[in-house]
Amino acid sequence: MGHLKAQPILSHPLRFQSKLQTHQLRESQIGAYFSCKQRQQGTARKTGVCHAGPGGNGNVVEIESPEAFQAALEAAGDKVVVLDIATKTCGPCMMVYPKFVALSEEYEDVVFLKIFGDLTTETRKMMKEWGVSAVPMFNYYRNKELIGSVKGAKIEAITEELLKHRALA
Repeated sequence: MGHLKAQPILSHPLRFQSKLQTHQLRESQIGAYFSCKQRQQGTARKTGVCHAGPGGNGNVVEIESPEAFQAALEAAGDKVVVLDIATKTCGPCMMVYPKFVALSEEYEDVVFLKIFGDLTTETRKMMKEWGVSAVPMFNYYRNKELIGSVKGAKIEAITEELLKHRALA
């Protein structure tokens, strides 16, 4: 046989001019599958907040510390805040998340947060303090006060609770 030329396994029609462009494409492809720490290469460790961007996270902000959670509630003021409490290995959490993202895009006047309770010792402690016994769990806040909660991955119940509290705003 003649000499075979090696062919790339994956071919991309675009040639990247910089590492930044390569990073942006990679981030958009893997967005929801990796933690904020991996996506932002350490930024989350400093702030405890991940501003979810490309990758199918809509307007959902990932929270990674009690301080970041309190800061997000402060910043929300009198807006309704919906907190998605999940774990990395929870199947129903993963199934409902794209619908939660869709809600965040539809209701831009509401603040959408997400926390992985099994991410760090701090997040585990937060789940314990909140009395979370099953995930997913969705807590609703206004003016830093807990105003409602939904357990389970039923998007209809999650949406109904959101609309109820949004109407009272």
